[in-house]
Amino acid sequence: MVSKPSYRQLFAPRRRALVLAACGASFLVSFDALMLATALPSAARDLGALERFPLVVGAYAVALVIGLPISGLLIARAGPGRALGAGVALYAAGAVTGALAPTLELVAAGRALAGLGGGMLLAAPPAIYTMALEPPLRRYAFGLNSAVWGLSALLGPLLGSLLVAGAGWRFVFAVELLPLAVTLALAVAGTRGVSGHAPDTARLAPAGPALLALATVALLVWPLAAIVPALLFCLHEARSSGPVFPASSAGRRVSTLVAATGVAFMGAQAYVVLDLQSGAGWGVGETAIPLVAATVAWTVGSMAAAPLHLDPDRQLLVGHWLVVIGCAVMALPLAGGLAVATGFTLAGLGMGVQSPAAFLAIAPDHDPRAAAAVPLARNVGAGIGIALAGVLLTGLAGTDALRAAEAGGVVPSLHDAAQVVFALAAVVCVAVLPATAVRRRRAGEPPPATTAACGGSGSRSGGSAHG
Repeated sequence: MVSKPSYRQLFAPRRRALVLAACGASFLVSFDALMLATALPSAARDLGALERFPLVVGAYAVALVIGLPISGLLIARAGPGRALGAGVALYAAGAVTGALAPTLELVAAGRALAGLGGGMLLAAPPAIYTMALEPPLRRYAFGLNSAVWGLSALLGPLLGSLLVAGAGWRFVFAVELLPLAVTLALAVAGTRGVSGHAPDTARLAPAGPALLALATVALLVWPLAAIVPALLFCLHEARSSGPVFPASSAGRRVSTLVAATGVAFMGAQAYVVLDLQSGAGWGVGETAIPLVAATVAWTVGSMAAAPLHLDPDRQLLVGHWLVVIGCAVMALPLAGGLAVATGFTLAGLGMGVQSPAAFLAIAPDHDPRAAAAVPLARNVGAGIGIALAGVLLTGLAGTDALRAAEAGGVVPSLHDAAQVVFALAAVVCVAVLPATAVRRRRAGEPPPATTAACGGSGSRSGGSAHG
């Protein structure tokens, strides 16, 4: 029993390796994605296949969407230790393949392996916290886990740029092997005794991940083509006994809110730099300020919310509304880009506040499969947001404005178009709220059990060895 939960208690000797292994897995996936974002264009140019660059990005995105739901079921049955081991092995195989690849197609194959491994590494931390920590400590663990993403956003692009400029893009793949080895060692030491508890009847219908992957491919190639597989996926989820997202009212509600903020924030983030540089005339150094500020705000929001012991559903909505307000501020018709920078920072704070609460609200019964749905919903939302924002920006600004921006010019019409995109991002977040509220009222659900547990009640988790 933990009478006075805190971040210090979270790192007590009997929990330290477990928590560090979980944080290491989260950091690794985010750090790798952001670090490689600086290296993959150079790889495509060096291998003479710049026109096939989307293949590399798509291979990872599709594999990640497939890997996350499969990982949730694997963890529920076999425990998080095996999932971490499998994730590290797949990620290492992908890193070696990418580092040695003579063609871009093999780089894409390596990224596909990394995507499958990334799904397991992303699903393992929330499962570890849900299965192995006492309820009072979970909100601190989820807050720390979300903050780790913010730290990786600061370090990943910096190290990637330095390696590409110095040793070359292949070393960006090679450098991943060291943190992978450390994560594996911590996982072996920390997850002993944390076993799965799902019944043998627990299943995942393969059509769900397949349709979701197909919709992801369509978003990358031709967004309008994603409508059909997306509708088929929704129909399958409603009727399947083995859905990808939790079938409970809480699961559907939280997944919808997380996906909506993924659409809004990630869609806006993809074009903030373009808007500030080519639309508002900011320099490269100035543009970095709101990016860093939003990252710091995300980290602060994640860490600061835990000691407040808010009801998870309430905290989820507070974060959601902060994202709404942030996107709305970004859309204010003000010249100079200051509104965009301020709103983006506020939206980053909202993402930080919402992220840890989502895990608590979606899995009050300690189901690791439900917890794995949070990063899946966010990644699906991000893919939708980025694709839709690109289509809207191109349609509103026009190809002539984009060509002028490519030539290095400042194009005010591009800034105007981006503000419309940011406004629509806020509208998306607001639009899902009535549906989620109705779903909760119909279900008549009480607040998640984790709220009451914060006063120091005993653990119901199966991993008492690490409590």
